[in-house]
Amino acid sequence: MYVVFQDIDKATNPKVHRKECGHYQRWLRHRTSTTRWHGPYATEEEAMKVCMKIARETGMSPVRASCCM
Repeated sequence: MYVVFQDIDKATNPKVHRKECGHYQRWLRHRTSTTRWHGPYATEEEAMKVCMKIARETGMSPVRASCCM
C-alpha cells in the first residue's frame, strides 16, 4: 500500500511513500498542520496519479520518495 505526502506550505514536492515508511508512521504519531498525507492506495500507480494531480495543482514535480525505493 502507498500514501502521498503533501507539504501544505509547498516547501517540497509531493512524494509517493510506502505505507510502512518511517516518515508516514512518525506523522501518524505526531501530526502536523503543515503536512497532509493522502491514501492509502492499493498500488504505486494509483498513488502516483494522485501525486501528479497535486503536483499540477501546486506547480511542483511529483516524486517517488527515495526512502521507499
